[in-house]
Amino acid sequence: MTLYELDSKLKAGIIDKLYIFVGNETFLMNTYIDKMCSTLKKRHVDCLSDIHKSLRCLRLINEYYTYVIKDDENYLSDEDLWKGFISGREQGRHSTVFIYRNLDKRSKFYKQHKNFIVDFDEITRESIAKALIDNYNLSEKNSLELVDMCGKSYDKTLFEFNKVYELASADNIDIDKAFKLAKKDNLLCPNNLSDVFKFIDAVCKRHKEKSYIEYELLRQKEDNPIGVLSLLYMNIKNMLVVNSCPPNENIADKTGLTTWQIKVAHEKGRNYTSKELVGIMKLISELEEKLKLNEVDMKLAIPYLLIKTL
Repeated sequence: MTLYELDSKLKAGIIDKLYIFVGNETFLMNTYIDKMCSTLKKRHVDCLSDIHKSLRCLRLINEYYTYVIKDDENYLSDEDLWKGFISGREQGRHSTVFIYRNLDKRSKFYKQHKNFIVDFDEITRESIAKALIDNYNLSEKNSLELVDMCGKSYDKTLFEFNKVYELASADNIDIDKAFKLAKKDNLLCPNNLSDVFKFIDAVCKRHKEKSYIEYELLRQKEDNPIGVLSLLYMNIKNMLVVNSCPPNENIADKTGLTTWQIKVAHEKGRNYTSKELVGIMKLISELEEKLKLNEVDMKLAIPYLLIKTL
């Protein structure tokens, strides 16, 4: 099964009973598993016996699940089980996703499961670019350029595109203009985490000493403070939105944030109260306005923010 076929089926609301996901693009795998779970609940299990125990219990209630199991060696070697899962007899009305880092294409297992295997390591630059074009309206030219900058890695491309998306939202500009601006201001750094995002990460995690160290690196590079403040604003705003949602709520449906934005916001932790986050957003907005009106020295804006925030 190709990635395109998987995507088309899920968009049509069709969920198969068996999937074999292969490769290292875990973020992309999880994105598709989350799509399945908009219809079926997700349940991670450690081994096949856990699935069987759960299925026996669920026969008594009207709930259906997508079971996710990683690197299960028993299934690889038990040909009797293959027949049950391929036919769907074992799962009943549930769905099962087996995840493996790699499989031998010459093996009997691979040949028997060929129609159920989705290889996430054979994603083309065009298919990654198409995801940006279809979901975010980034032009084909800019999408392909970003994919190439990121070494054709889906995870890296999404990570870097998140900067573009946040810049577009913060400055209320279209996505292609934000891409060009991010390139111009050196905000895109695919081969390693950019100094800008190291700084933002330190501030969001309330690491005072590290924030000043990272700011000094930014100062030496003479990065545009308005671009840095815009990206910090969006990160703070996402933290506020995510931290305000109840634990068991579907945050993406409730807030409109992407899976990646929610993941990044969670990783920042809860280092500020909601009142403090609102205060930081107000302060950043005031500084951005004063910078645009030349009422604040470019070199003083971020140090002032750090003094008031940390």
